[in-house]
Amino acid sequence: MASKSKKSKKSGSKSRPKKSSSPARGSSAAAAPVINFPDYTPYHEAQVFLHLVELTFTPHYATARDWFLGKYEAKDLEDFRNKYPDDSDEFARFWTVLGWFETAGVLMKNDRLNGDLFFQRFAVGPFWTKAKIVVNALRKESGHKELFEHFEWLVRREQNWHKQQSRAPKKH
Repeated sequence: MASKSKKSKKSGSKSRPKKSSSPARGSSAAAAPVINFPDYTPYHEAQVFLHLVELTFTPHYATARDWFLGKYEAKDLEDFRNKYPDDSDEFARFWTVLGWFETAGVLMKNDRLNGDLFFQRFAVGPFWTKAKIVVNALRKESGHKELFEHFEWLVRREQNWHKQQSRAPKKH
């Protein structure tokens, strides 16, 4: 068996992400490893963006998005549960759409997704407006304040982005 101190290199491989296993400040539990990507470039950001765009064209996501924008409606958590039981297709569609925006928020907050590209292509606000009543009720009920926190962060970021765009000189 090979020694753990020897590192195998694949031909043509560049520097690999470095992991840090130090615990988060103020936390007694060990945090998840932080991965640094030293060679992360605008090209990589564009690849991430294009992959998110590609996902919106999959039948699974497109069906969920179209349902959410066209048919989803819930005045509160009780209404949501009555209309969309846990085992229903509609319930799964709700989580698919919100999960996509949560993922985009995580990527952007961690500098892996370019905000200019994203906000020129996607409108986040209309989705959050339809979902926030149920999300906030789920947070309160479950005690998980972090539920879809990156989706909500993405909405604030979008609002700030639009303010910046309205103040910026117009390009021709």
